[in-house]
Amino acid sequence: MTSSTEGLFKISTDSLNKRIKYTDDSISRYERSIESYQTTLQRRFTAMEQMVSQLQAQGNQLSSIVYRQ
Repeated sequence: MTSSTEGLFKISTDSLNKRIKYTDDSISRYERSIESYQTTLQRRFTAMEQMVSQLQAQGNQLSSIVYRQ
């Protein structure tokens, strides 16, 4: 009887360990995906900030031209 119980326990333990590994692997994949998305967003935000800065500079130049006249 002990051997049967040990066998069931081993099967249950193995099954749980596989589920844990699968969950850990899934978490790792999600983390990599999130990091990649974060990098993309940071790049886009930096590009947007540069564009806004350029537009502000152009606006300032146009304003100075208009007010000179």
